[in-house]
Amino acid sequence: MDALRYDAVGARIARYRKMLGWTQERLAEEADLSKNFVSKLETGNCGARLDVYYRISMALDVSLDALVSDLVPADSASQARSFSRELTRFSPLQKRLLNDYIALLRQYDEI
Repeated sequence: MDALRYDAVGARIARYRKMLGWTQERLAEEADLSKNFVSKLETGNCGARLDVYYRISMALDVSLDALVSDLVPADSASQARSFSRELTRFSPLQKRLLNDYIALLRQYDEI
């Protein structure tokens, strides 16, 4: 198993934070960390315990594996979570229509 690359994890933390339009201070507040510690993490100058990465992932609304692993496409977990949130807002009719649309798309895949 490869060692965790702190620089890569830090870059992902910074990227997800910026996607939300957050400052390091905001992320620190949301994850109950110091701004200085968030800065060190983002620059790869230090690592953290798994529970800290978990708190950061929850604050950023991304999966833990997307945050710490190079094996998960960066946007797939975030997109799935966002899509799931949107589905909860749909009416039963909208869900039925979406299901029909997905079935139609699958038919085109088979052609």
